[in-house]
Amino acid sequence: MKVLFLTNIPVPYRIDFFNELGKKIDLTVVFDRKTATDRDTEWLNNNIRNFKAIFLKSVKFGNENAISFNVIKYLNNTYDYIIVGTHISYTALVAMFYMKVKGIKYIFNCDGGVFYSNESKIKKLLKKFFVKNAFCWLSTGEYTNTWLTYYGAKKDDICIYPFASFCKKYIVDKPINIVEKNQCKKCVGIANKFLIVTVGRFIDLKGFDVLIEAAQYLKDLDLMIYIIGGNKPLAKWLEIIDKYKLDNIRFINFQNSENLKVFYKAADIFVLPTRQDSWGLVVNEAMGNALPIITTDKCNAGLELIKNGENGFIVPAGDIKLLAYKIRFLYENNNIRFNMALNNLEKIKGYTIEKMVYRHLEILDILEKNK
Repeated sequence: MKVLFLTNIPVPYRIDFFNELGKKIDLTVVFDRKTATDRDTEWLNNNIRNFKAIFLKSVKFGNENAISFNVIKYLNNTYDYIIVGTHISYTALVAMFYMKVKGIKYIFNCDGGVFYSNESKIKKLLKKFFVKNAFCWLSTGEYTNTWLTYYGAKKDDICIYPFASFCKKYIVDKPINIVEKNQCKKCVGIANKFLIVTVGRFIDLKGFDVLIEAAQYLKDLDLMIYIIGGNKPLAKWLEIIDKYKLDNIRFINFQNSENLKVFYKAADIFVLPTRQDSWGLVVNEAMGNALPIITTDKCNAGLELIKNGENGFIVPAGDIKLLAYKIRFLYENNNIRFNMALNNLEKIKGYTIEKMVYRHLEILDILEKNK
């Protein structure tokens, strides 16, 4: 089976996925560009093994987007299936428009959708045009299904797959014991304190200001908050820290996956106070390291993977006091944290790259049988 997969830039988890998928099918991946503005490609060297990679000559926009009309020459019927892997790419929009005009079938992959209250009629019509013209849709769960059907997907032709960023071996065998956790805490610069970790780009959408604001209600607790993922905190975050005289917030630069795992192991809980995440793979990663999760109703990963009280909590985005309350609750309840850790390890076993590859192959096999 020959498959063409269109995506924007290479990132480690996608390359791992393509390498695993490429073991089973004849896979070609077309990338809009070779890297994002804020990343290097050194890690990519020698990592492309089981698939053919094509990097388009493109005009770059912003950190990750690009447009290239060269994609058209790869859109033909020599492939059994063409999967559009990112609908936010300008190149993907060119490709889908061309395929619609030429009558070439494509599969629309969506790893989470975001609804915008102020969306213009033109943008809504364009989304409907590109979504509904696919013949099959790949979705990360029920909340993504809602987004897809809103923009024209046929419910009966939506196939759900487990969205993952790591292989099975990444998941810890059991909750981190107190000895190892304390060792990891020393490695990241603290000792004998309750550690809250959050991870993401230093941008307003991640809602880190909400977590910082919540810290004013937690001053009586012996805890630290590590905010990981950027080079320079936003000015308003520093203003909040100064306003409430907080001394338990630390900003940590971007960490590679190996270093980040040490922070996860050192942490007692993981908090993602996001205002908007189409998925939020850091939630998967934290679950894979046996952490209880607190995130918001604007995080698709949380909505799909977290059940209130069982393996974490979902709070309304921007609700500072409720976030503080849930943090305090977990701080004071060791047994509940332990049970949540166990539940997360069990849940995340179904969300590995191996499982994601298996499901993609299963979907393609079903499509073949229904031809």
